[in-house]
Amino acid sequence: MTLGPVECIVVGFPGNKFTGASHPALAKLIDSKTIRILDLLFVSMDVNGDVLAFEFDELDEVTDFGDVGGLIL
Repeated sequence: MTLGPVECIVVGFPGNKFTGASHPALAKLIDSKTIRILDLLFVSMDVNGDVLAFEFDELDEVTDFGDVGGLIL
């Protein structure tokens, strides 16, 4: 399978408040074959300013993203 061109997108959430409300819109883009997700990473900053990174399957809050069709890992 050939991949490319590949683009990266970064989405920010004000106040570090991720609610998952973007899930339906993302699923719609995948279902319509507008996009394909190669990998999904969530990055946040804790109260001390340390950067934390998590794959979608490492946090209960974002495991719903594992069921979006077209996720290629």
